[in-house]
Amino acid sequence: MHVSSCVAFAIASLQLQNGEDKKVPPVLLVNDLTPGLKVVGWVCSMTQDAIWLSIAPEIRGRVHVLESADTPEQLQQGLEQRFNVGQALTAVVLELDPKNHSLDLSLRSDRLQRAHDDPAAAAAAGGEQAAAAGAGSMPAGGQLVPGRVVNVAGSGVVVQLGPKLQGIVASTDTHDSWVSNALSGLTAGTYVRARVLAAAGAKP
Repeated sequence: MHVSSCVAFAIASLQLQNGEDKKVPPVLLVNDLTPGLKVVGWVCSMTQDAIWLSIAPEIRGRVHVLESADTPEQLQQGLEQRFNVGQALTAVVLELDPKNHSLDLSLRSDRLQRAHDDPAAAAAAGGEQAAAAGAGSMPAGGQLVPGRVVNVAGSGVVVQLGPKLQGIVASTDTHDSWVSNALSGLTAGTYVRARVLAAAGAKP
């Protein structure tokens, strides 16, 4: 939630990237924000690993690259090919940390489907739903999640699952069927889709 030089406009209806008119109440105050809330933002800057959305004159949030799309094919295209500065997007609040002035957002469709348009509704949902939306929360067993290969070793690969999460994939679990070289084609930076077999540990 850094003071941003990006211009944000408090309007309730706009033309989104998919061409659909969607009414989302503008969020103007930090106190309105809660995990699970759907917000409208404008792309104000990009880095290699994130885009920044301005959602109010003094509020902007980060969309980590792994929260910017649903599939490895989309992620592989890169942020600059998929987004433009000034583009309007609908995102969902993942995690808010006023003390450290951080706000994490997501563009993933599965998260948006569970999000709320109204701050009161998002706050009322609270509890498990808000925790499940957190950028550092553990995904459920069996869940398919986008990831990016961080390291490849003889025993398997380390996959980044989000801005605060990593997982380990054994070499025997890298393919659905037998292959002569289980690690072939997997290099650092490769985007993948991984199924969570088990999740354990505390939130970083």
